[in-house]
Amino acid sequence: MSQVMSGYQMVSANNQEKIVGLPGSAILSLSGGVAPLPVKGAIKEEILCSREPIYLAGHYLKFSRFLSQTPWEVDGKRMYETSIQEEIERIVLPIFLPRTAKFHSGGREDIDVRMLGEGRPFVLELIDAKRIPSSFDEGLLGRIEADLKKNPLVNVRGLYMDNEKCFERLKESETEKIKAYACIVHCSRPVKPEDIENLHKVRDLKIAQKTPLRVLHRRTLMIREKIIHRLRAVQLNEQFLIVAVLSSAGTYIKEFVHGDLERTVPNLGTLLHAETDILPVSYTHLRAHETPEHLVCRLLLEKKK
Repeated sequence: MSQVMSGYQMVSANNQEKIVGLPGSAILSLSGGVAPLPVKGAIKEEILCSREPIYLAGHYLKFSRFLSQTPWEVDGKRMYETSIQEEIERIVLPIFLPRTAKFHSGGREDIDVRMLGEGRPFVLELIDAKRIPSSFDEGLLGRIEADLKKNPLVNVRGLYMDNEKCFERLKESETEKIKAYACIVHCSRPVKPEDIENLHKVRDLKIAQKTPLRVLHRRTLMIREKIIHRLRAVQLNEQFLIVAVLSSAGTYIKEFVHGDLERTVPNLGTLLHAETDILPVSYTHLRAHETPEHLVCRLLLEKKK
C-alpha cells in the first residue's frame, strides 16, 4: 500500500481522497481545531513502494583458495578482488533488480579452503525487487545455474525459491552431525605402511581443541571436545599424504593436523609419532552422514555406521 506523510501522520491514498471531499469545518476538526497553514508553493508527496523479499536458495561450490565468502575489507582496503556473494550476484541481480541484497549461508569455510561435494547451503535475500519473473518461467533458475557453471571460481546447484523459514534451515545445517574433508599432509619423517594402517584403524577418536591461535582474537578461549570418526590416507611419496577426515561439526581440521602447539590433543602428529603440517584443505561433504560411501570423497572414505 502506498502512503504519504502528512504533518506527523501517515495518510493512505484512500483517506486522502476522503479528506479532500470534506468541508473546511470538518478538516479543521480533524486537525484538532488548528487551522492549516496557507499553501505558498507546490505540495510534494513521497510515495514509497515495497514488497516481500525474494529468497533464492541453493548450494554453492567454491573452487578458489583466494576467495572470501562476502566482500572483505580491512581499514577500508579491499583484501580480495571478488567474493562468492559478488560472483552469484553478478548473474542474479540484473534479473530481479532488487534495491539491495543480503547473502546468508549455513556456516563458512576459510578463504583458502575449497567447498566441494554437494556444496554449502546459502540464501540470497533480494529486497524490494523491481522485476518479478513470471511463475511460468520454469527454466529461469536452470539458466541461472548454467550461467554460473561457466564461472571458474564459483558454481551453484539446486536453486529454488524459498520462504522466511530458510534461516532456520541454514542454522540447522551449521550443526550437521558429520563433515568430510580432504587435505595434503607433510610428515617430518618417511611414512611407513603400518602408519597408514594405524590411521585407518581410527574409530570415533575424541579430541580436545583449545581455541586455535589463529582465531583467538575473535573466538572465546575454551576447550571444545570433538570427534574424529574416520581417517583414510593415500601416500603420495615418502613424506606426503592425502588424508581424508570424517569429523564432528565444528572441528578445526588444520589444527587437528598440525597440533597448534599442542592446543589440539591428540592430533595427527601424535598418531604418527612425528611432526605434521597441512597444505591445501577442502570440504568434500557437509552432510557426510547422509551421503553414499562412494561419494563421500575420492579416497573412498567409509562413512560412520
